[in-house]
Amino acid sequence: KYDLFIILYFRTLIYFVSVMVTLILHRSLIIQYQTVRYDTLPLSPISRNRLSDDEPNQQEG
Repeated sequence: KYDLFIILYFRTLIYFVSVMVTLILHRSLIIQYQTVRYDTLPLSPISRNRLSDDEPNQQEG
């Protein structure tokens, strides 16, 4: 009579603990892989000149 109750209780307990561990691990993985933001630096005059020279020529179709 109590054997079934004990088995169901432990199954529920194990399921609940596994869900909690999964959520905790998932959250730690999300925190671990945050995006990195870098400061942008202005282009040097040489780089700016090279980029403006490499603009594609527009062809009439």
